[in-house]
Amino acid sequence: FLDHDDTFAPFALYEVARYLNQHADCDLLYSDHDLIDAGSGLRKQPLFKPDWSPDTMLSSNYITHLTVVRKELVQELGGFDAQKDGAQDWDLYLRAVERARHIGHIPKVLYHWRESASSTAANIYTKAYAPAAQLRSIEDHLARIGLPAPRAFHDPSGFIRVAWSPARQGKVTIIIPSRGANKMLENCIQSIFARTAYPDYEVVVVNNGPRRAEDFPYYRKLRQDSRARVLDYEGVFNYSAVNNIGARSSESEYILLLNNDTEVIHEDWLSEMVMWASRPEIGAVGAKLLLPDGRIQHAGVILGLTGFAGHVFGGRPEGEWGCFGLAEWYRDYMAVTAACVLFRREVYEKMGGLDESFLLCGNDVELGLRLNQSGYRVLYHPFVRLYHLESATHKGSIPNEDFDLSFKCYSHVLKSGDPFFNPNLSYWDLAPRLSHPGERLPYEFARSHIASFGKGV
Repeated sequence: FLDHDDTFAPFALYEVARYLNQHADCDLLYSDHDLIDAGSGLRKQPLFKPDWSPDTMLSSNYITHLTVVRKELVQELGGFDAQKDGAQDWDLYLRAVERARHIGHIPKVLYHWRESASSTAANIYTKAYAPAAQLRSIEDHLARIGLPAPRAFHDPSGFIRVAWSPARQGKVTIIIPSRGANKMLENCIQSIFARTAYPDYEVVVVNNGPRRAEDFPYYRKLRQDSRARVLDYEGVFNYSAVNNIGARSSESEYILLLNNDTEVIHEDWLSEMVMWASRPEIGAVGAKLLLPDGRIQHAGVILGLTGFAGHVFGGRPEGEWGCFGLAEWYRDYMAVTAACVLFRREVYEKMGGLDESFLLCGNDVELGLRLNQSGYRVLYHPFVRLYHLESATHKGSIPNEDFDLSFKCYSHVLKSGDPFFNPNLSYWDLAPRLSHPGERLPYEFARSHIASFGKGV
């Protein structure tokens, strides 16, 4: 599809033909794109896209420009729907992906989208009917894939959100590891009690420290609260083991792993996470975590970022547009941080929980990788927002053993590139930016790092 005033890159059709020849089952194909000024012809604002991310399509028609759909599929779908004018392409693509055998992505800028004062490239609200058509297209898609009473709406900041009536609600066990009781833990739990609208949950604190829970007045007080339990773990600190003990003590429908240095912001946080985790194809739901000054601490994990794995958009303000889109989009990832992540208990148990071979770090990435390999999606929810002080209660360096295990688990992804990132972007900055010629590849960095402390590769 090509708008009348836009242009292809000179090699665009060649790249499309080459991809289709290599992937005979491809029914929908898209590329990266940029904008071109209608007056000056200046190209700007490239958008470098992830590979197919179905949940991102609920936030943005990110695959548009350049998009190719198999003709037989378009005919089968009846072409464009005139009732969706203003979002007719988004609607068509949503219907197409519901039936497509293979959805491909060419990570090259093959399309230059003309920007003028009257075009939606500059501002979607230049066509007043377009936003409403977008929301109808998304709602119809959610209904077709079986979600009851779906709604799509704009939040106060203008970003698209979706909701439906979850088929599987149930009790949530919130597991919080902590080395003793301190003010930070009290603040975390108090924020849960004060700002959680979801009615059915319990808090399980797993105390791991030199003193037993009964030695702390706060734990004695907490044990008198019907909403909380306190367990003791007397072994050497192992983040995976501490969380797994909490999970094994639970009979709830859902398991939430939560760091003790977090603070809940919005009352709907747990309801939103349960709504998404109730879908059978969703294996884990992560949150947006903010530093105390409001900058982003976590908006998803990219394998290879800063070497092994890093938090994309880290350190950036909310709502900032860039060459990788927005942190306010729903996104599918290989992993999200275990500082705040929700699972259906059956999924957590099926996966065997966090791998206890990891002592401190890498366990959440390894579990996310296994979830993806098992056919589940790992979802990042941009509207579940918590503050996170990040490792405020556990200081110290990452054990070499965790680096070694991480390399063994996902070196193949470090070599090929994270499919939910883009090869045109740098792996050496948490804030997405263009890569520079000669930048070191994550695989080579990780390989040399492992070799530096005497581990085999």
